[in-house]
Amino acid sequence: MELAEQTSGNTITLAAPNLRGYQVSYYLAEDGGEKGKVRLRFTSAETTSEGKTNPEPNAPALPFQLPTLAEHIRLIYLIRESSSDHNMAIAASERLDVLNAFTDRFLRDPSVCKESAGLFCVFVPLQVAVTPVKAGGEK
Repeated sequence: MELAEQTSGNTITLAAPNLRGYQVSYYLAEDGGEKGKVRLRFTSAETTSEGKTNPEPNAPALPFQLPTLAEHIRLIYLIRESSSDHNMAIAASERLDVLNAFTDRFLRDPSVCKESAGLFCVFVPLQVAVTPVKAGGEK
């Protein structure tokens, strides 16, 4: 895929001729009601295609698994060259100390995500971005 690029001041605009559209989905991290566990609940989604944005009434199929009830969920960013050049994983555990120890191992060797017995760990596909947003839209 070849990208067309325009620069104006601090703004860089990229155009991908084969891009059909994109989708944004929102999930809320909330109390699962069971011993302090966290539940991720779909709240809304919208699809933008050919310059038009339309709401999606149902949760779209995600290209990765989300953790089921867990007490602690963490987004782990592996920055390569810059903050825009990264891989990302989602990890979850019932115990914070276990999640902290796993995160330390993961940062030294990301392949442990595949060997995560007793933990939830999944890599987010490269074409997907996960951004935490506080209630009210604040990042």
